[in-house]
Amino acid sequence: FFCVLLFPKEAALPALFVASLSDVAASFIGSRWGKHPLRGSRTIEGSLCFFFSASFLILISYPGPKVWGVLVAFFSTLIEAFSLWVDDNLSLPLGTAFLLWLFLYKAAAILKIGKYMDTTNPPITTPRNTIRSGSIMELKFATA
Repeated sequence: FFCVLLFPKEAALPALFVASLSDVAASFIGSRWGKHPLRGSRTIEGSLCFFFSASFLILISYPGPKVWGVLVAFFSTLIEAFSLWVDDNLSLPLGTAFLLWLFLYKAAAILKIGKYMDTTNPPITTPRNTIRSGSIMELKFATA
């Protein structure tokens, strides 16, 4: 819930996918086939499953550069494996959404790349209309 309130949809949606699907997959694989303990009930096999499933989910739902998505999946795996004081059901979606937002908006602004580099929500001019970046109408005109 906090992800949707605090972060734009480009960061919140992949973070919620990761928190809901990758965490369950890691738990299943780690408890069923995990042989190498990492920390507490966490296993290396479960963490590897988390990384690969998070990478896949972020790559199919993240609009930024794919290498940043894999990097976020790596850091999300660390958050999931080593969340010490806070339940990972809270820290994982918030941490992942924060990292996705950080890479998508702030890193793009610093490096001056991508359509998200200007965080002031600039207009996008299309042949049919001028629309605001991040709006629902942007998808309609961008795919036409």
